[in-house]
Amino acid sequence: MKHTTIILLLFLNYFSLNLSAQNYNPKWNCANTDAEIIINEFRSNVTVYNIKILTDSLKPLLINISDSLCKSKILFEVALTFNSYDLNADALNLFQEAKKFSLNQIDSLNLIILDLAIARELYFNGKLNEAQNIFYTILQTTINNEQVKLWIHAESFFYLAQIFQQTKIFDKAMQYYDVSHNNYLELNYIDGIIETIIAVGFMHISTGNNDSAFYLFEKALKLSIENKLELKKGISLSNRAICFYNQGKKTECLNDLTKALEIVQKYGKTRTEAVLLNNIAYFHVVNGKPELSINLLEKSEEKAILSGSKRQLETTYETFFQAYESLKNYEKAFYYSKKYNQIKDALLTQQLENSLSVMSASYESEKKDKEIEMLKISKQLNESNLQKQELIILGISILLFLGTFFLWLFYHKQKIEQIINHELNQKNEEIKQQREEILVQKNILEVQNKYLEELSTAIKHTDNVIMIFSPDLNLIYANEAFEKTYGFSLKNFEGTQNLFQIIKRFEIPNIHDFIHQAKSSKTSIIFANLRRDRNKNAIWIQSNITPLFNELDELEKFIIVESDISNVKKAEGEILKQNIYINESIHYAKNIQQTILPEKAFLSQFFDFYIIYKPKETVSGDFYWFYSMSAPHENWSSLAAIVDCTGHGVPGAFMSLIANAMLQDVVKYRQIYQPETILKTLKEMIKLVFPNNDGSEGFEIAICRIDRIDTLNYLITYSGAKIPLYYKHIYKNSFERIKGTNESINVEKNKVLSFESHTLKLQSGDQLVLASDGIIDIADENRKRLGTFQFMEILNQSANLNREIACQYTNDFISSWLKNSSQRDDIAIWNIALK
Repeated sequence: MKHTTIILLLFLNYFSLNLSAQNYNPKWNCANTDAEIIINEFRSNVTVYNIKILTDSLKPLLINISDSLCKSKILFEVALTFNSYDLNADALNLFQEAKKFSLNQIDSLNLIILDLAIARELYFNGKLNEAQNIFYTILQTTINNEQVKLWIHAESFFYLAQIFQQTKIFDKAMQYYDVSHNNYLELNYIDGIIETIIAVGFMHISTGNNDSAFYLFEKALKLSIENKLELKKGISLSNRAICFYNQGKKTECLNDLTKALEIVQKYGKTRTEAVLLNNIAYFHVVNGKPELSINLLEKSEEKAILSGSKRQLETTYETFFQAYESLKNYEKAFYYSKKYNQIKDALLTQQLENSLSVMSASYESEKKDKEIEMLKISKQLNESNLQKQELIILGISILLFLGTFFLWLFYHKQKIEQIINHELNQKNEEIKQQREEILVQKNILEVQNKYLEELSTAIKHTDNVIMIFSPDLNLIYANEAFEKTYGFSLKNFEGTQNLFQIIKRFEIPNIHDFIHQAKSSKTSIIFANLRRDRNKNAIWIQSNITPLFNELDELEKFIIVESDISNVKKAEGEILKQNIYINESIHYAKNIQQTILPEKAFLSQFFDFYIIYKPKETVSGDFYWFYSMSAPHENWSSLAAIVDCTGHGVPGAFMSLIANAMLQDVVKYRQIYQPETILKTLKEMIKLVFPNNDGSEGFEIAICRIDRIDTLNYLITYSGAKIPLYYKHIYKNSFERIKGTNESINVEKNKVLSFESHTLKLQSGDQLVLASDGIIDIADENRKRLGTFQFMEILNQSANLNREIACQYTNDFISSWLKNSSQRDDIAIWNIALK
């Protein structure tokens, strides 16, 4: 069973909406009290189990009503009830019959609403082409009808998007979902808003983006709870369960499916109930408890049959097959496998059957008679040939048996001969190999002896002190360097060769701990300490204690090698002093660099914001910059920029001071306020600052002019040198990006001194983001870059949070992405929320 099939079935069932939403029912000019009585009586008594019986009982009552509009009204209301119980095939027939009775008696608007109902039921019955044509006709018909345009268009675009999604044209589907969502927002229709959120969530599931889908399903669940939409809460829980399943969170998945089923059962949604029962059963099957699934599948089959959903029956029979196969009940497994294949074949050929014309009854009868006659003839031929075939098969079987027996005898004889020859060859090969090994061992011993002689000479004359101690820590050997360094020879320790007595003269602290650690860990221990040589001079000695064990894992010796590292220690001291001096200088430079950054208290007078400023080292080549041309009253103008200078650390910091001075000169003193002109002027100035440069020094920049037109509206003018602008309208789901000109502010030759300018009209609540490419280039432990798409996903996820929490969310994401890897470049992110 494919789980994605389950998702789509649940998805289609969920959007089987009641047409009474938004009160867009056709306006019936029916004053017949009998019709109202029939409708009220039907509504008060109907259930999912007796609806078809009650509907049949209406037929004689309809005959007595002469007004065709009243008949149409009754049929329409009954169709709505079938729709609410997911009985879409019956609902389609009733809507079409209602239209037939009222075709020439209701106005065009009401006719459009009836067509919308029919198109939706066609869609739910799998007739996608017919449904698509009607939806497009509705859109064309209502293009100039402002009365219902928003709602009709929202519904039509929504179902067209679902059709495109089913046919895997995802780009078109997403475009139509966006139009539908915006219309629902304008109508403030919460049901529709939730629908489009879940629809886009399934788009993410289809493309493998489970995390984004989970976020959207959580959002739908929250809206459902806030607006007390119990049924949508249940469906949102079932959707979230799919994400939990994909994440491997079994308990959470089962809990959500169970809660969703409890809610859906209250509303009589037969197909939805069938899907949830099947999904819970499937969950038990794949988690090794198929015995828990049988009762659930029987109920699922009942609901699927009641709703008339062949697609769900197909899925339920497939799960039945898997459950009985797991229980090793192969008879039942084969039975449901057969039913599954039958309904699957029926669904596959459904479209073909719709395109064939109906043959005449006489032709069908003649065809059946001929088929029966052919079957009788075939049966007689089969019976007459059966005995012949049995005799032939018996003769062939005897011949095959005799042939196989003689072949086995021949093969057995050959096999014995092969084994004997193989054993002889193997013995000869072993003798040959033993001779070769003896020669190799002889050569190895000669090489080892030569190596040991050379090693012995090297140990004797090395400047490093080498001592060998027995397991009870008595001195066995000391080389010439021992006497040169300490003024003692091995003879001086006769009778007192114990290691601790020797070490006592050398003033080595914690030697007991080092010896114990080397012995217990069976590894070398290295340490350094300050001592006195034979002339009482202070020297730094590095000691390496290595324990040696034999093949029985018994301690045989301790080898101690000591090296004079006094010069190294002296050099380390000098380096430490230099590092302290350099670090103090860099921290002082950091304080200087901080002075060019605008005060956050000053910025907060203009807009809400957060800034993430992460230098790769102590000082940075990135900085953010702000200049206001007027005070922050009702209408004001200002400039905001992010600058990414060449390099990072100290070189980048120097370049940032130069770039800041150039910006101040162009804006504050030359009073140039248009972003594209500012960049062009900076490009000209840098040639004067670096006349002999080859083009490597410079910076990238994104600059925005923000003009507050009134308390609601803003005009944004952006120009960028390789740094883009990200922006988001408050009523849209995601950020959009405008690329800057692909040219840096440097002295490269043959470059055009022109920069593109872009203008945006934004409103209070909209957001702007300026960011250097340091955030795009951060890499995880596997050296995978974050990239622009992932960065925009971070912005989308945190867009609706307050600025402080959004800042923390982004910082946490950066930390989790980096983990143990290091930051490659300086990072500067400036998120501005217009007040």
